[in-house]
Amino acid sequence: MTGPFDGIYWPDAALNSVTQTFENVSVSITDCNGKQIEVTALGFIGHRMVGFWDEVIVESSTLVITHPFIDECVSAISMHHTDGVPDSGSLKRNHGESWLLWNLTLADGVSLQIVAREFRVLCL
Repeated sequence: MTGPFDGIYWPDAALNSVTQTFENVSVSITDCNGKQIEVTALGFIGHRMVGFWDEVIVESSTLVITHPFIDECVSAISMHHTDGVPDSGSLKRNHGESWLLWNLTLADGVSLQIVAREFRVLCL
């Protein structure tokens, strides 16, 4: 699934930063041609990057609708709200039918995984 990532050449791009607010996770990337890209995960419910050391070069990027990490995030929310999941205060998080997982794999095999309702790309 490509969606909002059409036209972006991921191999050899560089990860610049990952920032989180209450509602969004934003990832700043510089592609191999020097173009600045900002990917924003709107209404996220989880993200992880395990084993990060010193690699920032991107190997690949995928966007999927099914993944064990999506299930893990949804299960954790359900477990914490046994009387039903209340509104979160995030419109994107509260409304929608499915979750997406963006997997950004770095050259050393470490992956940044973000689960959200929607991903938006801004080329700066």
